[in-house]
Amino acid sequence: MDFLRKLFGGEPRDDSGLYFYIRSKRSGEIVRVRLDLNQFTPLYEGDKLTGYFVRKTVVGQRSFERMEAEFNFDANKRLIDKTVTGGEFVEREDWVAQQQNGTP
Repeated sequence: MDFLRKLFGGEPRDDSGLYFYIRSKRSGEIVRVRLDLNQFTPLYEGDKLTGYFVRKTVVGQRSFERMEAEFNFDANKRLIDKTVTGGEFVEREDWVAQQQNGTP
């Protein structure tokens, strides 16, 4: 079962992480990025929680290229903004196709 999950890119069912997919501008390699809830940095205005922030350095497994991704969430942990330097966000289907073709 794990073999099929890896082959088709499925995430474990009990996984509470959020997944994003980033394509490197230089090599074209697509990297799957997982955000875990314990990585969220709370943002406050005074004593009031206003949202959360996550910054990740993303490194390609084949190209070893570095990209910087930033994610902003509201107080209910809903995504409100995301940016990446050195790449672009793509869909999961793009990552699955790359995995099946074996090309960056």
